[in-house]
Amino acid sequence: MAYSATVSALGALLKELGPDDDVTGQLNRLAAGDKLVADQLGVCETETWREQAIAVCQALTTRSMPADLMLSRAYETWICARDIAAATYKELPPPPPQHLHAIADFAARLLPYAAAYRRLTRPDNVVRLVLAGPGGGTWSLPLDGSGVVTVEMTLDTEAFCLLMAGRTQPRSVDVMIRGDVELGYDLLDAGPALVAR
Repeated sequence: MAYSATVSALGALLKELGPDDDVTGQLNRLAAGDKLVADQLGVCETETWREQAIAVCQALTTRSMPADLMLSRAYETWICARDIAAATYKELPPPPPQHLHAIADFAARLLPYAAAYRRLTRPDNVVRLVLAGPGGGTWSLPLDGSGVVTVEMTLDTEAFCLLMAGRTQPRSVDVMIRGDVELGYDLLDAGPALVAR
């Protein structure tokens, strides 16, 4: 499961940190997001993010939660781990390809909602999103109902996930756009629109 894998990766990263590396704020925000899952699973109150995340992973061995909810938690956990690694000058490898693909699929399905939030809905327009590299794939994403592909965007899988998480500037992403180029760039700009501020 992508969530347990990202929890393990962040846990391993935290063990590498020194006493002067204060990441309490990041972990508290992550724990607050995970608490929605913990409460639904009946997990008892815990002191730390790590304790809560381990308890959630254990509870998930016997109970299930909506797949997209757990993908959203895996996504946020990975992004939090990247933020901590960058702030503390540590190396953090990307998730394994199968987990990165699951996170990318979740992020790809958010793109039409981000477009709608930015009022970029285009009736009968479909975006073909091609994500290259480990965890990649191809998605056809209608912007408003069904229709024909009017723009194709090709970019790296990890770069797309970071864009949707608001960790890269849209216009700095290395992307190939075919078809409606203006719409393609508008979609890149809209990508991070759903990130909590």
